[in-house]
Amino acid sequence: MAALIAALTKTFDVQLEHDEEETTWESHGYVRITVSEDGRVLGENNGLQHNSNYSKVAAASEALAAEAAERFSDEAQADTENATTN
Repeated sequence: MAALIAALTKTFDVQLEHDEEETTWESHGYVRITVSEDGRVLGENNGLQHNSNYSKVAAASEALAAEAAERFSDEAQADTENATTN
């Protein structure tokens, strides 16, 4: 998680939230990045924290943070464009 938090804090304020739901060995380790105000999902990776992906965590964290930043920027731009046309 440290790699993801480091990547995210370049652009966002971050608050971690633990999901108490139990999952299976094959299907666990998901990470979802949401906007706290409205719950919009900016990015997710279903196996980021799974041990089998340990060697890929840094690169996958950077990619997920970049995806979230891009989606957030695109949505903000669209909101601005909609506000100026209305």
